[in-house]
Order: sequence, then C-alpha cells, then structure tokens
Amino acid sequence: MGNHIRDEDNPEFLFSLTSNFLLSKILKRQIDCFEFASIEMAKRGCNLNGNWIGFDQALQEHKSRIRNTSKEVTEIGSVAVLSVKDVFNWLNLKSFRRFYTLVDQQFEVIEIALRKELKDYLEQKPVEIVKIEFEEVDGESLEGIITFIITLKGTVENLKLVAGLDHFFIYDWDEEF
Repeated sequence: MGNHIRDEDNPEFLFSLTSNFLLSKILKRQIDCFEFASIEMAKRGCNLNGNWIGFDQALQEHKSRIRNTSKEVTEIGSVAVLSVKDVFNWLNLKSFRRFYTLVDQQFEVIEIALRKELKDYLEQKPVEIVKIEFEEVDGESLEGIITFIITLKGTVENLKLVAGLDHFFIYDWDEEF
C-alpha cells in the first residue's frame, strides 16, 4: 500500500472544488488564503497545529491573521437559504397550504421559529440577529427552498466567523469592505 495520503490531507486536492472565480481572485492576491485558513481554524476552535483549544482561545490565537478586526460594531445584510422541508418541520406543520398562509400573512411565526433554530448556531459567537426578512420561496413542494435576508450585528471579526461565501449566512465581504 505504501505512502497513501488521504484525499482530505492531500494538498493536490486543496482547490479541486474551488470555483474558477475564487481561484482567479486568489491568483490576483484579492483573497488571502492564510486569512481564510485562520478564520476556518478559529471557527473549528483549533490552534495552528489543528488541535482543539476552544472557540474563544482559537479566535484570540488567529486574530492577528484576520483582516478588518475592528472592534467597531457593524451590521450586514446576509442571505440564508433553507429547505422548505426544514422550516415546515420546525413549525410542526401538517399542511403545505398552512405554510404558504404563514409566509404570506403571518411571517412573524416563521421568524420566531427561525430565530429559535439559529440561536444554537450562534450560541458560541457574539453576533446578534437584528432583523429577518422573507425574500422568496422557490418551489411548490417540500423539496423547494426558502430565502431570507438576515441582518446580523457584531464586529467584523465576529461576523466573518459566521458570514461569507462558504458559510450559513451568505455574504460577499469584497462588496462591502
């Protein structure tokens, strides 16, 4: 068998799933791979050696390699795309018609359920949900998707831990900063 390297540890595959758009930005030095590696390690709660040290300590360790670490609090409008099935289940609905009634007439019920679900996701991160707005439902079955615009509040440093092109909260930092 020899010296087999697992795919996830093989640097030859590091960018195999990366779009040409992002690779181009990397090559033009518009994206700092070291910064994003630091952000990812901080999100995993790991130090430079990949060992678990906890989220707060990891954030402190990686802070110097993360741009825009301003302590100034700001707000960003991010996009969150969820499956209709997940939202349907969070609301314990039995009828698809009831789902559309809530979307059209009682969005606050969906907002409360969404805030509850996102609370666990954001528990370790000092980021606040300011506002949730319904954007659209794509599809007329449980297989569809529902899109929200979610305004988040926090420092740029903390927002980058939860919002970006490859995060749950989709946000293009190049557009804003």
